[in-house]
Order: sequence, then structure tokens, then C-alpha cells
Amino acid sequence: MAIESKKELLKRHVKDIELKKGMTVKELIKSMKSMGGFSAQHMVDGIDILDDMLKDKDSFNFLSFPADLVATGLRGALAA
Repeated sequence: MAIESKKELLKRHVKDIELKKGMTVKELIKSMKSMGGFSAQHMVDGIDILDDMLKDKDSFNFLSFPADLVATGLRGALAA
């Protein structure tokens, strides 16, 4: 995940996402790689980093949060 220069960023083509019935999460994430907008690309970058960490047997992985999880709307996920 290298930081693109302005020139490189402006060359990148933005593709519409194509949602299909029965689409897997993996297919959805793959299609989000070429979407425009910052949130989708940041999420895909984070997923790629997490995937690399899980594949690396020597990495030390931990999870932390920068905010109160309940206040950010994750109460339902934590209670599940």
C-alpha cells in the first residue's frame, strides 16, 4: 500500500461497482478496489493489511480501537 502521487492518482480509472445476487464478501471487496471515494479504498487497504498479517506466521497481531465502541454503533456486534 504505497502512497500515490497526485499524478498517479489522477491516472487511475474509477469503475462502478456491480452488485450481483449471491455475490461473496471476497468478490465485493475485490470490486471495491477500483471504486472511487476514499472510504471504500481505505477499507480495502485495511483488509489487505489484515490479510498479510494473518498470513505472516511471525507477525504479532493485536486489535485496538480509538474510540468507545458502544458509542460508535458497534453495541449490536459486541452483544452478538
